[in-house]
Amino acid sequence: ANPLGYPTMQSLKVSSRLDGVGVNVFGSASKKKSLVLELQAPGLANVVKLEQIGKALLGERCFIGWPYLNESTICAVSDRTGSFGARGFVGHSNPSAWENEADRCIDRYLEKHGVDVGEASFFVHVRDCVEMTSMPDGSIEKHFSD
Repeated sequence: ANPLGYPTMQSLKVSSRLDGVGVNVFGSASKKKSLVLELQAPGLANVVKLEQIGKALLGERCFIGWPYLNESTICAVSDRTGSFGARGFVGHSNPSAWENEADRCIDRYLEKHGVDVGEASFFVHVRDCVEMTSMPDGSIEKHFSD
């Protein structure tokens, strides 16, 4: 098992390729081919429903911002049809907005990190850990964003 909060690719199914995707390095796109990591999809989109994923993940701790991982807590899960959070399922009023945001996220990871995440079927929405307070008894209390 991998230690929580440490970036590792041992738990992911990945492959690599050389591709001229123009990875943004120091503010400008690379002109030559870059090593691109391809994440292999687990194939859950047609098997698992949004409500099942939401019930399993809501309130769980996760780490975001690979490769510099920050602790967060999961507050909602969304797909093309809507989102599932603390209030249950809420449908999207504009599904094309979700698809546009998904495309932007996929492109951002490819252009900034050289990681091809493939198709996005679900998104996990999180609240970032913004502060840790030491309590008088020596314990640490974590505060998450709204």
